Amino acid sequence: MKKYVGAIVCITLFSATAFGAKPAPKAGAKVGDLCKGAVDPYESGSERDRFFKAAGVDGELTQKEAAANKSKKKKPFVRSFESWKAMSAFDADRNGTLDWFEVDRYRRQLRKQVLAAFDANKDKKLTGKEREKANSALAAGKISARPKRGKPTKRVVIPTTGPAMMARFDNNKDGEISDEEKGEIMKAMAEQERLAVLERYDADGDGELNEEERGALIADRAGPWQKAIRKWHLRDFDVNDDGEIDEDEKAAVEAHRKKFTDAMKGIRTRMVDIDGDGEVSDEEKETLKKEWEGVAFIAMTKRFTYMDANGDGEITAQEKQSLEERTQSGTIRWIDRFSEKFDRDGDGRLNQRERETLISGMKKSHHYY
Repeated sequence: MKKYVGAIVCITLFSATAFGAKPAPKAGAKVGDLCKGAVDPYESGSERDRFFKAAGVDGELTQKEAAANKSKKKKPFVRSFESWKAMSAFDADRNGTLDWFEVDRYRRQLRKQVLAAFDANKDKKLTGKEREKANSALAAGKISARPKRGKPTKRVVIPTTGPAMMARFDNNKDGEISDEEKGEIMKAMAEQERLAVLERYDADGDGELNEEERGALIADRAGPWQKAIRKWHLRDFDVNDDGEIDEDEKAAVEAHRKKFTDAMKGIRTRMVDIDGDGEVSDEEKETLKKEWEGVAFIAMTKRFTYMDANGDGEITAQEKQSLEERTQSGTIRWIDRFSEKFDRDGDGRLNQRERETLISGMKKSHHYY
């Protein structure tokens, strides 16, 4: 009888090991800070890097890759408390693999559920006993992110070639796209982008962005700009080259920022001030509004075309983010090249005199550079 019992125990242990199961930690045992990086704080930037290392060149994480990554001792993306079953519940396109957007959505929902369970003082972070309890629950497998299934939203396919767009939106079949029909197209394009944002940030799948989800969107969009602005500040204002902006240097930054803002306001005024009297009348505002309405449709259509990488008439979260990243990086490069024009001594930074020359040029300009 003892032999049979022993055999059953061995088979049970083997099965548990083979399927990735782990025994629950003993009461009082230290489990480490499982929340860090993956849950609280959720460090999306570094986690994104870890994800793509785990997913390989195709950027799609398979169950096999997830298991291999989970076994890594140094900086794995898939944590010890995570299972493929829980993660794959967020496989939106049901292709059997997970892209970054699906995994990011899973992590944000996991964070939301952990905070709901253990953030006793509702300050949106885990400290002290809150963190200990959260870590213990994760280690014991008591928390698993669950996607909230909302009603599927039907997308309007938007062909961007002339004949196809005419066939799709020329409702009265007069061979032209009227202003009303243009409005319909622009509304459909805006809805496509809204759905792409939800695909990326609506972690709980309720069809809306709550405060935390909006915060994640803002942080992602602001991140590259904050990084670039810090680079420019260090380049132009870090006089003692210590890698920091001290109080005196901060004062110089603020003074330049104010002058730059005032100069930009002046440019905007001169662009709209048709009669050149130094003021913008209601008539001039209305004229500009009509001019913008005339080019808005063309501009939005081009933006949609650039975004729709595969030309299927729909915008995905990946396509939207790709365009945003290209736009941001292109703008940052343009600003770098623009600054070089005023770097008269060629030392790679703008000193006070060069900055003053830049501001002076802006005050005389009637257009954005």
